[in-house]
Amino acid sequence: MGTKYLSDSEILTVAMNIESDGYRFYNQAGKQAKHKEAREVFERLRDEEARHLSAFKEILSSLPDSGANDYFGISAEIAPYLEALAETGVFKNTDNKTLKDLDETKTLQMAVQAERDSVLLLIRM
Repeated sequence: MGTKYLSDSEILTVAMNIESDGYRFYNQAGKQAKHKEAREVFERLRDEEARHLSAFKEILSSLPDSGANDYFGISAEIAPYLEALAETGVFKNTDNKTLKDLDETKTLQMAVQAERDSVLLLIRM
């Protein structure tokens, strides 16, 4: 098994895309929530995604020019998993139509799974 390499800027870009997708997901879910408590949960999660995105952008902008060329080894066993998540995102199949068809419980279940996937992705990167 070989090793695949990602630069620190590539890793941060993947992380920022996840946070941006999460923001859109939670923003839309909050708008569609029928119950105040669910809306508040989605809004809090949306705000957390915005903070994470801001933090990753700050880290990326603070990298020295040479820092963008530092590479981290990724095990060949998990590289395909990471690539699939990076391509499809952890908030897959969550367009506005999909959210409209789901009740709040199902939307929260999707959110929990997406958060688990994003944590797994970031830990392995």
